[in-house]
Amino acid sequence: MHKDKEEQLNLQETFHVRLKSAVSRFGGFIVDFLTGFPAEQNRCCSSTLGLSVATDFLTVTSLRRLNRNSRARMVENDRERKVKRLMTRSNSFRNVWVLCFWLGSSLIAAASEPPVVLLWPNGAPGSDGKMAEEAVRLSPAGERVVSSVHRPSLTVYLPTKESATGAAVIIAPGGGHRELWTDHEGHNIAKWLSGRGVAALVLKYRLAREKESTYTVEGHALADTQRAIRLTRSRATEWGFDSERIGVMGFSAGGELAALASVRYPAAEENPTDPIERQGSKPAFQALIYPAIPRDMPLSKETPPAFLVCGENDRQNISQGLPELYLALKRAGASAELHVYAGVGHGFGMRETTKGAVTTWPVRFHEWLDSNGFLKQK
Repeated sequence: MHKDKEEQLNLQETFHVRLKSAVSRFGGFIVDFLTGFPAEQNRCCSSTLGLSVATDFLTVTSLRRLNRNSRARMVENDRERKVKRLMTRSNSFRNVWVLCFWLGSSLIAAASEPPVVLLWPNGAPGSDGKMAEEAVRLSPAGERVVSSVHRPSLTVYLPTKESATGAAVIIAPGGGHRELWTDHEGHNIAKWLSGRGVAALVLKYRLAREKESTYTVEGHALADTQRAIRLTRSRATEWGFDSERIGVMGFSAGGELAALASVRYPAAEENPTDPIERQGSKPAFQALIYPAIPRDMPLSKETPPAFLVCGENDRQNISQGLPELYLALKRAGASAELHVYAGVGHGFGMRETTKGAVTTWPVRFHEWLDSNGFLKQK
């Protein structure tokens, strides 16, 4: 082993010496050729150079044979290093692109999200000291369910200026006053309406029946609904709709709030410190979708026009109670339209997975708005 290594070093040294000599002779030959040596001398130089190069070739061949294994290992190691560098660079570039894509997607998503407006920017009355964050869980179907609401708000969906009809509706999702099912009873219908020229605002109200809640339906949740109407009316010009064409829509527990807001609308304060309280809270219309129906509502011909929807298989106080409310409205001289869908229960809302005639209720509602004059553009 030691002898082979010594022979390898000697051959390397010989190779370097002969290589320098060959390069020197070849350079001299080029100079001689350019300065005009006789043909015989040129042939002599060429022969000498060829012999030298042939000798050097044999030397290199011997060196390569002796060093074949070590050079193969060197080449393989070098190749592995290059591959690792390329992979590292590839991973780096890939990570950069993934990061850029994620940031870009996040910015686009943030830009496309509808604005959220607090009903009371400085804190809602009755929520002093309640600092818990909103909680959001996902249902098995992937729908958002919100709880722990202490800062009530509106999520605003506005139509384009070209399609705006001048109407607006505040949407109160249901959830038994324990939580809010904000997708199929809120954002889905809001997007659908705004795409057809109607401004839609999804209400997050405080929850009176959530565990350990100190809120009440009429003292806080209804107050949130009335405040939402006032706030929306105060921003009507800014948001591009008619302040006299603002209605309420409610699902289940949210329907209870919409019904209450349609019969309880305190007069606007004349000189409040809060300018929003100068606005009236009476809605122009009401849409009650399988609502929890309040008792002893004072109905009259001044009660806002009502659009009523439920399923025949809903619990009795709704499937029979809503037709009874329709009759009571008619007896009081108020305008109303009723739809009871066969084979349907509670909580259908607006979902892509829902099938059958009940899926057309938003179309019927839009037609009802139109027939009652709420969609007339200025």
